[in-house]
Amino acid sequence: MIDPLYYETVTKSILTARDQSTIWAGNSVQDSFQGLKNTLENLDLLIRNPGIEKLRDQFKGYTCLSVAAGPSVNEAWDLRKTLPGRVPIIACDTMLKPFNRHGVSADIIIALERDPVVAEMFRGEKVPERTTLIAQSLLLPDSWHCFEGNELRYMATPPYSSNLGLEFLGPMSPGSSAGNLNLALASWMGFSKVIMVGHNLAFAHGTNESHVKGTFEKKREEHRSEEEIRKIATGGKVPTADGESEVYTIMEYNLFRKQIEDGISRSPKTEFVNTAAKGARIQGAKYMPLQDALESMVSEDF
Repeated sequence: MIDPLYYETVTKSILTARDQSTIWAGNSVQDSFQGLKNTLENLDLLIRNPGIEKLRDQFKGYTCLSVAAGPSVNEAWDLRKTLPGRVPIIACDTMLKPFNRHGVSADIIIALERDPVVAEMFRGEKVPERTTLIAQSLLLPDSWHCFEGNELRYMATPPYSSNLGLEFLGPMSPGSSAGNLNLALASWMGFSKVIMVGHNLAFAHGTNESHVKGTFEKKREEHRSEEEIRKIATGGKVPTADGESEVYTIMEYNLFRKQIEDGISRSPKTEFVNTAAKGARIQGAKYMPLQDALESMVSEDF
């Protein structure tokens, strides 16, 4: 007897695997060549950089804050002004400009993309003395030049990186988004507890913007009507972290979330806490309001 539910589940799994493979490996020859070109142009900088290998597992027993660029960050600005010095902050490249505007200093800013958008996030922005950029070896050279602060590089995973002898930088597979890199780096460094802020992986509940205010692209911060969001929400609706609602998302965010969930499953000794109440529920990360997470997980200044 044929089981329709079985074949429906298998079909969905095949499509998910296809989409995940496309995002992981890419579907653009030009993009791959751009990464190689960037790496070759960066070689002089790369061979003179110590890399991140010495950071591996050096922060066991400590808690860090991972700040992505989701809309839930808008609700946390006052609280996070008190955090520098108390708990290490790892933040996405998108957050440098909003951090500067709100007087918040990250300990680490990360960057992932190999195209000019990263340079535009950094161009003209003041970099606090305490902040270090950690990014992959195939970043566009202009992105490194536009960041006016300390820099560490890690080895991107394409095979040519090994052929160029870049293993000493520390090879890391961060996933397909800047927020995923935050969490991959936190695991690499050995943090025992990771408090996640702004990892919404969905549009804001009710207002449907995708990012925190004050980034480089105003369109991502605009509110959308129910009719407008339905047209672009390729990922449908997903349950929220607090279990009280559902929010619209896109296919890419769902795939990023799957990568994060896979990473969490491979880090059983690390506790992940998701503070985005109306963000997507992330399997393996328990929900807790930011204030409660800080009070229960940060017992002394770093």
